[in-house]
Amino acid sequence: MLSVLRKYSRSIFIYFLPFLIISFVLYFGWADIRERQEGWMVKVNKTTISAAEYRKYYTQLIDYYKKIYQVDLAPELIEQLGIKQQITDNLINEVLLLETAKKAGLVVPEAELKKTIEAIPGFQKNGKFDDQAYQELLNQNKVTPQEFEKDQRKGLMVARIRDLVIDGVKYSEKELQEKFIWENEKVDLEFAEIDPETFFNVDEPKQEEIKAYYDKHKEEFRVPEKIKISYLKFSPEDFENKTPVSPEEMDEYYKNFSEEFWEPRKVHARHILIKVNPGAKSEEKKEAEKKAEEVLSLIKGGKPFELMALMYSQDQTTAKEGGDLGFFSRGQMIKEFDDVAFDLKPGEVSGVVETKFGFHIIKVEEIKEERTKPVEEAREEIRKKLIEEKSQDLMKKEAYRGYRTLLKTKDLKGYADQEGLKIIESNYFSRDESPPIARDSGEFMEEIFGFNPGEIASPKYINESYYIIRLEDKKKSYLPPVGEAKEKIMVILKKETQKKAAKKRGEEVVKKLIQGSSFPEAFTDQEKLTIKETGLFTRTTNNIPKIGISPEMMVAAFSLRPDAPFAKEPFEVGGKIYLIKLKTREEVTPEEFPDKKNKEEKKYLYEKTNKYFEDWLKNGRLQANVVFNQRVNP
Repeated sequence: MLSVLRKYSRSIFIYFLPFLIISFVLYFGWADIRERQEGWMVKVNKTTISAAEYRKYYTQLIDYYKKIYQVDLAPELIEQLGIKQQITDNLINEVLLLETAKKAGLVVPEAELKKTIEAIPGFQKNGKFDDQAYQELLNQNKVTPQEFEKDQRKGLMVARIRDLVIDGVKYSEKELQEKFIWENEKVDLEFAEIDPETFFNVDEPKQEEIKAYYDKHKEEFRVPEKIKISYLKFSPEDFENKTPVSPEEMDEYYKNFSEEFWEPRKVHARHILIKVNPGAKSEEKKEAEKKAEEVLSLIKGGKPFELMALMYSQDQTTAKEGGDLGFFSRGQMIKEFDDVAFDLKPGEVSGVVETKFGFHIIKVEEIKEERTKPVEEAREEIRKKLIEEKSQDLMKKEAYRGYRTLLKTKDLKGYADQEGLKIIESNYFSRDESPPIARDSGEFMEEIFGFNPGEIASPKYINESYYIIRLEDKKKSYLPPVGEAKEKIMVILKKETQKKAAKKRGEEVVKKLIQGSSFPEAFTDQEKLTIKETGLFTRTTNNIPKIGISPEMMVAAFSLRPDAPFAKEPFEVGGKIYLIKLKTREEVTPEEFPDKKNKEEKKYLYEKTNKYFEDWLKNGRLQANVVFNQRVNP
């Protein structure tokens, strides 16, 4: 997932972050941004960016990632992605762009603003703008029309000034062709791998080496500050038996929210799939379609559909169940499949249906028409929902009642015994270790590190439960004596020595290879050499297949030629030493370029305009007066 986020994070951030957030917020909700102003965070020329403004975009972007990728972003991942810095940069860039637009006298006509807002799907009903939906959605998200329209206007202004900046980007066809060739040329490498851990007979580190390493790297061995906490947990299930629901309450809920129990039309279907792989040739597709037609003929001839699915369907998940897909509503299946399934009557079998997965034969077993569940059928669902809501409310009240009691008594054990709760005690842990309460982001644990022993934090809501936490003890950070760090240092120094020995051996082998030896001839029998192959790859591949990321090796790989196939040096990748040899090189000829020109032109123009715009922003930033408030940490 990290690679996916990294791949797309720049495209999300590129210059339009504030404008984009305003739009996707209308689908995912808007946190209350009317918080207290805590002073400025950054000043750009005469414009001030507040900490509250930064936090608004930060919160919305994190929520956006959570919704899209269905994952919590731990502080470490946020740090790796550089999200905080990118938001800061984009807010500064937005100020610079708006200043430029103002100097250029650019304005956004009311008609253009109106057209943009009316095109947002969240404000539409039946494909048309609906003013009531507009007002209601803004009201739900605690945004006034004036605030929303102001942000939309800013976004349009930013887009307009960007278009003006990149309008002058030019390139030649030769430049485009050279880039196409550079990107699509391929090499296949043979490689030998030397593992440093096979060098057992290295000398043990001497005492003076250990001491010298310690003196140079003391801070690496610092024992961090550690704390120990105890806590009480309030879970919703603890309160379910204390929250009865009356029939009247259920009836009232159904009356107010009956739309929750609407069910779309559904079909219960089976299918037989004859797969076609992506990129398959026309002959393969024809063969698969022919096979599907043959199976359909057997069904029409009286063979049971379920048996035919078991025998011939290549959907391994459903074949053993006679192709049973269960009930599904429109939109759950691919469109071509949906269109046919929802036109069939119970008992009917379709013809051969083509989708991107291959060729299907569909049989509809039964149909459930669109309906709203009657209250009698929805009663148990409503009861559970109301119990859950009441339990959550009662749980919160009890957690805060307990907190107020403990602020007075300070007696965690006495309170726990009185309420029948269990005190959970953690081991000592540092900021860098996983917090003892599951799925905590670490934010409130950081708060606890600022407490003194005996202090109690206000209730914290984590993973649908509330926690009351008391700091029990705190151990200060300290530098251990060299003796305490000795074992760790010995392991580090031994690995370094092994790596040096492996690299030295690699350099010896490279000399033999350059002089004309083959891989087997350059190694001894005792080294048990295994020659591996990467397979073909291009310069744009992130990893060298079966080896890993190494920019240096990538450059060397594409510098190799049949008359000089061996690289002149070993490479260290992932803690191992690699020697590489060119096996195959697939050149790209200029004749291949015309067929790909249109596609390559769009991609190259996108890349070049973005690079041009980035450079323009960097230059503007260098000329701007940007001051950070060191007292504000967003």
